[in-house]
Amino acid sequence: MKTENEAGKAKTCREETEHYSKYRSRLIDLVNRIVDGCDDTRCYSHIDYEQLPSRSAVIEMIHKFREILFPGYFNRARLDPANLSYHIGQTVAELFDMLAEQISRSIRHECFKYDLDCTDCRERGYRHALSLLESVPEMQSTLAPSDIQIRTHDTSKSSARFLSTT
Repeated sequence: MKTENEAGKAKTCREETEHYSKYRSRLIDLVNRIVDGCDDTRCYSHIDYEQLPSRSAVIEMIHKFREILFPGYFNRARLDPANLSYHIGQTVAELFDMLAEQISRSIRHECFKYDLDCTDCRERGYRHALSLLESVPEMQSTLAPSDIQIRTHDTSKSSARFLSTT
C-alpha cells in the first residue's frame, strides 16, 4: 500500500506527463503553420534546390587568403624557399576552385530567386575568382611596409634590435 506522500508524487508525475503531452500535441499544428508560411514571401528561409554560399567554405577561403597574403605566418605547413612556390601554387589553385564555386552559387541563387534567364553563372564564377586572385600581388604591396629599417640600440652594454617602419 502506497503512503500518502508516494501517492501524491505519483499523481504529480502523472499530471506533469499529461501537461507535457497536451503541450507537445499542439506542436503538430504549429509546425504545419510554420512550414505553410515558408511558401509565403514573409518567410526568410532558404528552401530551394540551389545552395547558398557555404559559411564554412567562406571561412576556409579567408584562411587561404591569409596564407597567400602572409606566407609563413598563418600556414599549417612549414614553409621554406624550396617549397614556397609549390605551397603558394597549391593554395591559389584550391582557393580559385573554392571561390569560383561559392560565387557561382551566389549568382545561381539570385537567378532562381528572381526567375532570371541563364547568365552563365559558372563562367562568371571563374572570371570573378580569377579577377580577385589577380589582385593579390597589389594587396601584398599595400599590406607590406614600404621601408623596414633594423636599428641597434645599445643600452648598458646590451643590444636590442628594433623594427621600425618609415
